[in-house]
Amino acid sequence: MDTARIDTVTPVRGIRTTSGLPVVAEVPHIEIPSSMSNAHWDITLHNNSGELIARHRVTGEEGGDKLWSNVPRPLVGTFTLRIRGPWGRGATATFNIVEGLAVSFSPIWRRFAGRGLQPCSVTVHAADGVELSTNEIEFGERDREQRVRVGIRGESRSLNVAPPHMTVAYQAPGSAITPSVRPLPLVREEIRESPGELVLDVGAAADPTLHVLVSNRVVQSVSARTGRFGIYRFNLAEIVDTLGHYPHAKLALSGDGELLVATVRPRTLFTGIRLDGSHLEFEECANTEGLSAYLFATRAPWRQPVCVPIVNSRLALPDWLINAGPIRVMARIEDPWVPLPIPDWPEVGRSTLVEADGWVRDGDPEETAISAFLAGDTSQSVEVIDFVRLWTARAHLPSLGLGPRISDVADAIDTEIYGNPVDALSALSDSEAPSDSIPTLMVRSGLAWANLADAHDDSAPQWTMRGALPAALLSAADSLWSDEEIDGAISVCGDAVNGLLDGNDPYASAGTLDESAELLDQNPAVREHIISAAGLVPNGLLSADSRVLAAMDLVVNRKDFRLDWLIKNAHSVLREGERLLRMIDHQASQNAFDARRHPTRTGGWHAIPAVSMVLALVARHAARGNADAVRWLIREQRPWADLAAVLPQMVTIDLIMAELIVGRRAEEIEVAE
Repeated sequence: MDTARIDTVTPVRGIRTTSGLPVVAEVPHIEIPSSMSNAHWDITLHNNSGELIARHRVTGEEGGDKLWSNVPRPLVGTFTLRIRGPWGRGATATFNIVEGLAVSFSPIWRRFAGRGLQPCSVTVHAADGVELSTNEIEFGERDREQRVRVGIRGESRSLNVAPPHMTVAYQAPGSAITPSVRPLPLVREEIRESPGELVLDVGAAADPTLHVLVSNRVVQSVSARTGRFGIYRFNLAEIVDTLGHYPHAKLALSGDGELLVATVRPRTLFTGIRLDGSHLEFEECANTEGLSAYLFATRAPWRQPVCVPIVNSRLALPDWLINAGPIRVMARIEDPWVPLPIPDWPEVGRSTLVEADGWVRDGDPEETAISAFLAGDTSQSVEVIDFVRLWTARAHLPSLGLGPRISDVADAIDTEIYGNPVDALSALSDSEAPSDSIPTLMVRSGLAWANLADAHDDSAPQWTMRGALPAALLSAADSLWSDEEIDGAISVCGDAVNGLLDGNDPYASAGTLDESAELLDQNPAVREHIISAAGLVPNGLLSADSRVLAAMDLVVNRKDFRLDWLIKNAHSVLREGERLLRMIDHQASQNAFDARRHPTRTGGWHAIPAVSMVLALVARHAARGNADAVRWLIREQRPWADLAAVLPQMVTIDLIMAELIVGRRAEEIEVAE
């Protein structure tokens, strides 16, 4: 079938956007099918914000490249090209461009040198009118990439410059590590069970030798066998016996270990941990260079973990962690060549809990009291001012080692949060709670339907993508949206905000499951293809594309065990929610619910988008004093919280939409008065 085609040129070598996308130096070629001489085509160019830059309408065999004559040149930025014509014959492409961009490298290929890569000089040029922060960039041994600023007509962006370089990869039956410029992390047990090959690409003829080093001493050397030009393969079956004697080794191209290409480490660093006074003892520990433990205080989860080296299977606890309650321990081997970021709070199953009594005592009185409360001591009552700590503890509750006390602790935290909604909502974005946990925290604490009328603040809250849901609830505390609050919402949620407030949602049907949901359900692997083919580029949290992506997340995650009850009972929940909406008698709410219904299904996973919407709508009416709505939400609180945990984006979108649908503009009230 003949279709329109968008042909982009080969990307500029060694240049990518800061998000890792390729950059081209010429505009794409637009080809219209010559076989459809009577067809009409609409060709549009949009910038990264979705704004229309240029439009060209084509009939018959007229060339599509005439669009570029309507575009200010040279082009710099991210653009989306759309061709609309007969059904199924169009095309969409998003590309990053700096017109006239040219880059040269000296040397053209960087090899390993010392503890890095060869120094390199880079020259950058672009079309006349494009501003560059520099034309010359120097790379030292440890420099992998650097940035250059490019700009035009007052706007600029950064590009990553990374000269082509030597790489190392690993290939084995059933597993592989793609080419890397950093030493590869290999697992000792996997090599012994199924040896593979270490693949070295040096880009030139050479005679490399792989050295196995233990404690900075060469214990074995392996010769390479040549593949195609510049590619050398080392058979790791030759070092299996050596690894049987040494749990940890380095693989290097030099006898002094400077040209490191891989490290071999045991799969299990230890089998157990025992508390011995002020020390931790690691059982069957794979003592090796760089072995360290990150210690997380479960009675003060808002504190950053402390990293302590493990020496001879032991580590000394910092003074503040002695008698400070249970400790979550996550061990890893720190490599100065490949520094890793400080880990986030570890999930259950990815860390070891070491039981201990006590709580953290070296903080301020409020911190000490909250820590003692988590430990079960309620004698130190104190007025809570810093809700950041409470939110962090609430988000990590399942991994704090609370045992049967977890429900009592959760209820106590929720009560404190519910009783101080403004302070709590204002602190949520600054807490250590993961962003995806925010909607489920809103539901579990009851803030999703709390009446905040007495807590309204005249100043508009700050809107961010992470803090959008708390900001929406704070903005709506008085049930009215001021101009300042509306502007804040638009900055994150997009242009749908005004339509929702006016009872005319521009994307009302977006997020409803359709035929593509069935295709995705049958083959979840096609998700990225569907997104690409549909040209889904979210422009705001409440945009049509954002709602579609949230619905796609449902299809991918519908078999999550946390959704079992709700999917099984979706029909009855939907029926009861609809009955409540009829009793509430709010036409805009009914319209939003109707738009989200599945065209044929009233139960099962197909009904979940409508269930999410009706829960959100009822919650916002409950916040305005509807007692029947409050009672129903309390009954449905647990399954709704589970839905928010599995599909945080859908629940966030629906709650903000519901508030805008139920709320009113402040100026409407002023005019009426």
